[in-house]
Amino acid sequence: MFSRNKDLSHMSSLSGLRSRFKHTMSSSAKIRSSEGCWTCRLRRKKCDEARPVCDGCAQLEITCYYSDVKPDWMDGGERQKEMADSLKKQVKIQANNRRERKYLQSLDVDPNHTPASDDPDHVIPPVPPLSLDGGSSKANDSNSPSTVNDTPGDTSSPAFHMGSVKSSLHDLAPAASPNQMRQLSPEWPSHSNHSSPPAAAPAPAPAPATLPASHPAVPISADHSNAPPFSDDSNLTFIMIYLDYVFPFLFPFYKPALLEGGRSWLLNVLNHNKALYHTALGLASHFFGVVLTGAQVEHAPCRMKSVASLQHQLDLALRELRADMASINEGGVDNQLRRGCRVLESIVQLLIFDVTIASNDHWQMHLDAATVVFQQILPQPDHWDATMDHMAIPLFSGVRFPPGSHTAWSSDQAALRFFTASLLYFDIISATALERPPTLQAYHYHLLSPRKDDCLELEPRLRLEEYFGCQSWVLQIIGEIAALDAWKKDARRAGSLSMTHLVSRAACLELALREGISCIDNQCPQLMGSDDLVAACSNACTGRPPPHPTHADTMRLPPDPLTLYQYSQTQDAVDAAHAHTKIWAYAALTYLSTVVSGWQPSCPETVTSVQATLDLLNTLRSPVCLRTVVWPFCVIGCLADPRQENMFRDMAARMGPLEVFGSLTGALGVMENVWARRDTIDESWDLAACFKILGHPVLLT
Repeated sequence: MFSRNKDLSHMSSLSGLRSRFKHTMSSSAKIRSSEGCWTCRLRRKKCDEARPVCDGCAQLEITCYYSDVKPDWMDGGERQKEMADSLKKQVKIQANNRRERKYLQSLDVDPNHTPASDDPDHVIPPVPPLSLDGGSSKANDSNSPSTVNDTPGDTSSPAFHMGSVKSSLHDLAPAASPNQMRQLSPEWPSHSNHSSPPAAAPAPAPAPATLPASHPAVPISADHSNAPPFSDDSNLTFIMIYLDYVFPFLFPFYKPALLEGGRSWLLNVLNHNKALYHTALGLASHFFGVVLTGAQVEHAPCRMKSVASLQHQLDLALRELRADMASINEGGVDNQLRRGCRVLESIVQLLIFDVTIASNDHWQMHLDAATVVFQQILPQPDHWDATMDHMAIPLFSGVRFPPGSHTAWSSDQAALRFFTASLLYFDIISATALERPPTLQAYHYHLLSPRKDDCLELEPRLRLEEYFGCQSWVLQIIGEIAALDAWKKDARRAGSLSMTHLVSRAACLELALREGISCIDNQCPQLMGSDDLVAACSNACTGRPPPHPTHADTMRLPPDPLTLYQYSQTQDAVDAAHAHTKIWAYAALTYLSTVVSGWQPSCPETVTSVQATLDLLNTLRSPVCLRTVVWPFCVIGCLADPRQENMFRDMAARMGPLEVFGSLTGALGVMENVWARRDTIDESWDLAACFKILGHPVLLT
């Protein structure tokens, strides 16, 4: 697709590009000011020379070194390099601290505020930052950078403001005191055998939330203002709706084996994580209302109840999350691993909630917050095994199961695996819309790639196909394409774009996708002795070769009796996962084509990829399967021929009322807008622009 001959026209300009790049680098390397602070000089940044702290250092919250005498560490050698590394670390730590403070503020948890109390013994300690790295912090500055790159954060990713989460629902229950918050939380019925979902630790409760000033006042009758819309028995009914219908609809490929614990962890989490419990009730009531909308009988009162429940349960979920956040910030995530995991579960569940109800204004906030918490639970990718061992069933602590066998996961382990897989998935797909590399890309190789034991290939720690139907290697490559797109745009802005390097990296990724598709079709070039991919990627200087489908399946031990009993269903699931993976792979080829060649819907390679994906979409056994391939559906739809438009509309329509339960409606809205502008779009357009065409980035999962 991306032959070098195709880009010979660019070779003549390479020397000019190199010249401009060299000039840019040399000019940026100059010290901007002879009177500025030594911090800015070392970082090669312009200094406003304000004293005692310049504006640049103040915004980044790093040490501002001022002196008339040149510091000893400015020696042009090893000590200067060490100081530069130390400043980079400070920038990173303070950027994380700013993100965390913003998120705590959005949860109404002020890290420096101690409420007054009439009881001298009842003192609420200040909440320290979430960051495990520590570091001092100055006053909050909303204009401070939120990334480690010394530049203001991506403006497309808004700061954390939990109040904005509620703004999409317009009539949440009024804020309540901490005691009222607990009273409003429905408990499991006393006559059941279930234990009540425990309240969050009796840590100091944060200040109650208030609705934004822009919120319209919604009158709530006195008879119902302090009562949940559904009774306790009804809550149990909706929990079962969530377990039996909602969760399988959202994650149709997730069917863990009995010997792995099945889905029992989910009931355990619902029983112990009240924030997730309330979010699940809200999703169940929303799902119930959507189904009622498609029913032939009029159910207006029930629909009104379901809407009220959605709003009410979300408000309770946010209150529980605030309490959990306040609690873990007293001791830090490292001292409360399980509670930190609970907060991660709650935030990722809110992210799932955002996508499901098409709340496009808030998913970036929840994604960034979940990423911060995850990075504190797992500071380094290779900490995964130790973290999992810490949460293991005591009976199996330290036990190493044979390769290919089912591992008996504890509820905590299974929950962390599920929500980590979900977070990695959301992070990758969001990167294509936010024009940035996946934030957690450093974790991909350790968690998603097959492991090696001598000459034996072992299955990866996480297999995304078990959760979302698409094999991990394709999603990893999509993440690498997003990173390539971000690199290309950054290099173009800097005037240093090398088309040779761009094409080399793209050719490596293209070959990886095509070899992966062949592998799914049982014609794996690597098993046949081909080293084309290694050769192609060595030319691209990408470090390690791109991911490839795992061959560890051949090492799996015989299935358990239940799997044999359900052989036809199991085989259908395997075939469906292969079809879904190929759909994603062909869409990734289309995405890669636009990154390298620009917006060219009539390009033969693009036409071929679009048609191949469309053919596979037409083989899906159920219209509901479309919900699991929304991103590929939108990618090829945007580049489709005008004569194919109705085919996409018909596919979406076949989902019936459930079309609105998820991001499919948003994807169709993106496509319709792109089609309407087809005549005005030029080759500079790309898929990231498509994903923002509605005025905000969309998360198509």
